[in-house]
Amino acid sequence: MSNPIRFTGMFSGMDTQSMVQQLMRAESMRMDRLTRRRQIATWRREDMRNTMSLLEEFRTNNTALNRPVANNISNLNNWNTFRSEVLSGGVASNGISVSGENTSHLGTVNVNVLQSAQTHVVQGSTANESFLNQNVAVLMGYGNMANMSHDSTRPVDPSATPGDMDYWIREFDIQVNGTNVVLRADMTVREAMEAITEQTNVTMRFDALHNRIVMQADAVNANGTNQNIRVGDHASNHTGTGISSPGLVSGIPTSFFAALGFYADSTDTTANGSRLTVGSGGGTEVLARQATIQIDDGSGIVATRTSGTNTFTDIMGMRITINNTVTPSSPQSFQINTRRDVSDTMDMIRNFVSEFNTVMRYLNNLHSTPRPRSGSRTHYEPLTDEQRQAMSDREIERWEERARTGLHHRDDTFRNLQQQLREWIQAPITLANGQRFSLHEIGITTGYGSGPERLIGMLQIDEVRLEQMLEERAGDVQALFTQMPPSGTALAVTGRERAQQMPQVGLGLRMNYIIENAIGLDGTIRRQAGIEGGVDAADNALTRRIQDYDRRIADMQRFLQRRENQFFAMFARMENAMAQANAQMDSLWAFAGQGM
Repeated sequence: MSNPIRFTGMFSGMDTQSMVQQLMRAESMRMDRLTRRRQIATWRREDMRNTMSLLEEFRTNNTALNRPVANNISNLNNWNTFRSEVLSGGVASNGISVSGENTSHLGTVNVNVLQSAQTHVVQGSTANESFLNQNVAVLMGYGNMANMSHDSTRPVDPSATPGDMDYWIREFDIQVNGTNVVLRADMTVREAMEAITEQTNVTMRFDALHNRIVMQADAVNANGTNQNIRVGDHASNHTGTGISSPGLVSGIPTSFFAALGFYADSTDTTANGSRLTVGSGGGTEVLARQATIQIDDGSGIVATRTSGTNTFTDIMGMRITINNTVTPSSPQSFQINTRRDVSDTMDMIRNFVSEFNTVMRYLNNLHSTPRPRSGSRTHYEPLTDEQRQAMSDREIERWEERARTGLHHRDDTFRNLQQQLREWIQAPITLANGQRFSLHEIGITTGYGSGPERLIGMLQIDEVRLEQMLEERAGDVQALFTQMPPSGTALAVTGRERAQQMPQVGLGLRMNYIIENAIGLDGTIRRQAGIEGGVDAADNALTRRIQDYDRRIADMQRFLQRRENQFFAMFARMENAMAQANAQMDSLWAFAGQGM
């Protein structure tokens, strides 16, 4: 309200300003009630948004799917208790690496690596950068191609012979491991190499260190057989209009691969072509081979395994990868010692229980703490501006702390949420074998705390029992926390679907579902408070209530301004009437004086 300068009480002698302020104080009580209600609604919204933040933090740190967080019980990698060490000659070695699962073999395994996997590698004859920029057709003996056009309408002399300017091909095919690659006659060697690399399972590159062109197979065959590079020149030739194909190799001065310093061994030929090897210009070749190991678990039986890569899967439940290059002439032996270590898993479960208890205590305090009273009948209420002016900062802080306490006393939103968390954290799940399994069986029970805290569903851990179960039934303990819906069943997306899946899924997904029901787009808490900065920041029950209070407060301010003006106008009229009466009295006295 504005405070214009007014001169009052000139005739009456009354302190009109103070009288109006006292009258307005009574009128302003309705405004105080509105501002207090608005403040309480604001605090309730803040509490609910803080609760959503706490629940989201709990979910992110402990149960969110597909989040590689160290203590996330839904991250399957965090449940792996398999540990291994690799020795060679009695000392630690990184010649092979070993990983496993909770069901992997425990004990000692001896591994003899006979050879590592090797793809076929062939070096051509000496080359250099300028060689890579040469024209393919020229290199193959077609003369100066500088004036050749790639225009398919250019006339061609059928009587021309190889080497003549008028005898040329626009495109030709080569074959690499059974794949046809079409090369243009105007390509450079570098461009041809790039085309082969992109279109086949062979990589062509220039080895600048040794100045040679290298061809290397990308892998050994997936079926376990050795795969050497096999090539064929000119599966077909594309000549000028009206000219028929000259046939395989016929009329071609030099084969493409021979021009690059390689040799196709016609004595080693399959349907995919002849084996690529070193040409007359020198170079080196390393033939393809499979990785081969022997495994001895101490039972007296030595098993031999082969692989097209250096990784062997499911070796007694383990994954073994050869990290060194091992040739048949120099095999390497290793000893693998495996054990189970549950310490990290214990820490993860402790952290989960601790943060779960924090959530339960917070929710319980929200709905079970009554509002404190400032007297025998009244609660602590938000302060008015006038009350703040009469208090110190510390007094204001302590008062508002009490005024904010108990605003959600007996709030069903938080009480129901706490009850759901308590119910579903204790409820058993049904394992894949049909057996029912619960937290109680692994040594985690409810009833932690003293007094009322024993009733709020907080958890306590029997660490001896938990460690024993992790040692003996690690897979079942993992399933208790991580089990997903049955095969073929998608994750629930609606509240009804979540309720139906609750008995079937593990504790992590149960917590996710309960939290989503509370803070998801249609969650019970989110509908009331919204997410600050979210799509529903202004579209929620409490924000709409606050906006309604804002409108009512604005209306009340206008009303009070009018009311104040009315009071001053009333006193002004009184002053005016008194002035007129005084004037009349003065006139009467003056008239009476003249008569005498």
